Amino acid sequence: MNLDSMKFPKIKNAIRVTKILFTGTIMALCGSCCFVTGYIFYKSNRPSEEKLNLVFDLDHTLIHAEKDSTVESSNITLFRKEDSQISFQLNDKIRKYYVWKRPFCTFTLSILSKFNNVYLYTAASKDYADKICDELNLDKYFIKKYYSREYDDTCKNLKYIIQDDNKAKLCAGDIIPNSDIGEYDAKSASVPQSRQSLQCKPFDVTPDGDTINGALLCAGGVIQRSGVTKDLKNTILIDDRNFNKCSGQHFYHISPYHLYKKYDFELLKLFGKVIYMNIFGINTNKI
Repeated sequence: MNLDSMKFPKIKNAIRVTKILFTGTIMALCGSCCFVTGYIFYKSNRPSEEKLNLVFDLDHTLIHAEKDSTVESSNITLFRKEDSQISFQLNDKIRKYYVWKRPFCTFTLSILSKFNNVYLYTAASKDYADKICDELNLDKYFIKKYYSREYDDTCKNLKYIIQDDNKAKLCAGDIIPNSDIGEYDAKSASVPQSRQSLQCKPFDVTPDGDTINGALLCAGGVIQRSGVTKDLKNTILIDDRNFNKCSGQHFYHISPYHLYKKYDFELLKLFGKVIYMNIFGINTNKI
């Protein structure tokens, strides 16, 4: 028997099996890509109240800043060139700072802000923080910025963020009587019988405790509650200082960022933990 004739069928079978495996692998990859794309689209388009609220500190958490006098006297820029220089007026004096972004700052904020509600809460002055965020192009990642100096608390109390976002608006539409909207009880489920056309205007509802019932919608003569709002249980403060933590709030301590650190992967660690929570469901005890 010719040995060569026996080898060819085996080679042909091997080629056939290889083609099948290759085709199957390609199809599996395409299917996985479609699934991941769809999942990312779903996660990024969830209602705001279903997302995780990430509240970032600024100094030594996202950036490091030094006064110009310190930089010029110690030649810090020889170690690493600054990302930006800012100047602003404080107490009738012009202050100048050199600013460095923490490694992976832009990467982390750009992705996390697509799947979560991202805020800034800083103890720094408003002019200082606004200038830094503007110069480093960070403003676009934050829904809103908060400043500790505007409040009397000794820590960063996240209730201000929750109450801010949970302000309900009363829709007057064309079914509310032409009178002072503020007289209506937000918890009332009915509208008086007398009706007259009135232009829709916003109405802020005072929060009852830490949360409220959300936007009130007018339909068919009945004020209906939308029902879902943000809560502290899904809110995390990310800060380098432990004393900024208030009791009853979720807190993630991140190591302070300093220029002398050769490698800094703290934001990548945070990124991985938050993405895990986004994929497998919100559980603030995992962070």
